[in-house]
Amino acid sequence: AEKNAERTTIAKYDEMLQMRSEYGIDNILATRPKGWEEFNKACKLGVLGETRDGRPVYYERLGQNDPREVSKLGFETLMACHIRMQEEMRYLKENISLKIGHRMYKH
Repeated sequence: AEKNAERTTIAKYDEMLQMRSEYGIDNILATRPKGWEEFNKACKLGVLGETRDGRPVYYERLGQNDPREVSKLGFETLMACHIRMQEEMRYLKENISLKIGHRMYKH
């Protein structure tokens, strides 16, 4: 077991808050990051539909990405766009949970 679990948890939580601030995650859905259109053309991902239970089906086809196109975007653009996509999914799951009246995901 972790000797200083509380201190480690606080440090990790602080890192997470710093990253949220650095990438502007709390406001990320209001604007699209630089390179968003290029990211969507180069990276094969998105929501296909939903299951019978109403859960969204998200996919990432990493094997179909052209490495040359993806590398042109640069790490910062890829990171910002990936974070925005994850926040879109979180928002979608929250809305579905409100619609059905209970949380559909643990995370």
